[in-house]
Parts: sequence; C-alpha cells; structure tokens
Amino acid sequence: MKVTNTKSDGALGMTVAIFRVPSCLEINFNLLDEMKANKVYDYYEVRNFNSDIAFYWRQFKNNEAKDFNLDFLQAFAGECYQQPHNAYLYYNNDQPKWSKV
Repeated sequence: MKVTNTKSDGALGMTVAIFRVPSCLEINFNLLDEMKANKVYDYYEVRNFNSDIAFYWRQFKNNEAKDFNLDFLQAFAGECYQQPHNAYLYYNNDQPKWSKV
C-alpha cells in the first residue's frame, strides 16, 4: 500500500487510508501490531466485521510517501473480491481520493 502527500507547498494534518481486505483473506493482527510498533503508521482500527482496515497518520510532510506491504492469511479457497481503497484528510471524508489496486 502506498499513501502519498502530493502537495509540494505544505504538510497535511491527520490522514486516513482505508484498505479493503480481499474476501478470501483474513487479517494478520500480529503484523499490524508490529508495524504500528515500528511507526509505519500512528494508529489503526479494523472495521466492518474485519473487512476494512483504517490506517491513521498524524501528519504528512511535503511530498512524503508511506509505502508498506500487508500480509494476510488465506482463509477461503476460490475467487477473491475486493472493494477499492481510499484516503482522505480526517475531517474531509466526503472528499476521498480513490486508488487502483
């Protein structure tokens, strides 16, 4: 997953990125806790019956990018389905930025 501040003239405040977990996979909570301890993000929460992971950063500097890999556990065989991810400033969830997977 990659989240980038595309502004070159200023920092961004609290930023949220929503990652949609593919339908056939389960979240690896140990990895999420380890990544938080290593300050990859400031906070995370799992929502919607473990189908969404919300990542929070307190601040993004000019042109700063956060790039990290997520590891999941195979839960079901067959086809996986996934909704698009998005990111937005914390108080501007009505203005999300969508990404292609």
